[in-house]
Amino acid sequence: MARTPNEFALHIMLDGGHHQVVNLKTAKEVNDIVQMIFMQADMGKDYMHIPLQLEGEYVMIRPSRVSGIHVEPIFSSSIDSSY
Repeated sequence: MARTPNEFALHIMLDGGHHQVVNLKTAKEVNDIVQMIFMQADMGKDYMHIPLQLEGEYVMIRPSRVSGIHVEPIFSSSIDSSY
């Protein structure tokens, strides 16, 4: 039986070695952001904003500067609950 992830960590690698992690709740949110990044990559140097966990918190990136994306499924069994 396949497990269903509780959330996804979207790792965005940018030119110059910078790295940003965005946690998302659904696969649809991941797909929407990935499509926005790759659809707008050749639209010049316009910024796009990606919402983060907290209300009103976001990161602004230039899609043309994204060099790679890694999507990591996070399962409740993999979250460290020793805190």
